[in-house]
Amino acid sequence: MTRVVIQTPVTSQLRNEAEEAAREQGYSSLQDAIRIYLHKLARREIKVQLQEQFPPVQLSKKAIKRYNKMDEDFEKGKNIYVAESVDDLMDQLNGIKSPVPFKVSKTLRRKDFSKRATR
Repeated sequence: MTRVVIQTPVTSQLRNEAEEAAREQGYSSLQDAIRIYLHKLARREIKVQLQEQFPPVQLSKKAIKRYNKMDEDFEKGKNIYVAESVDDLMDQLNGIKSPVPFKVSKTLRRKDFSKRATR
């Protein structure tokens, strides 16, 4: 099989960062990572999908305090409201109707919601 060289102009900074990322992911070199990528692309074994990654959000001290208070209230069964229907919920959210307090059972308060599946 005849070999060819593919040349793509990139900045040295991009090359260095990509090389570092390739090594962190277990490739022996950037060229190795590109070669494997091209083989898989040619065999249609991979589909390229770009996804942006956003930096983590840092809450303000005021927001952290507010959310901690909400967690405490939930654990105690305080300040929890129920809506009987979507229309009822929308009325409560829009201030048309006052929310109805809901008493949470002790069993529900002790339930660990941190293990819920996320979508």
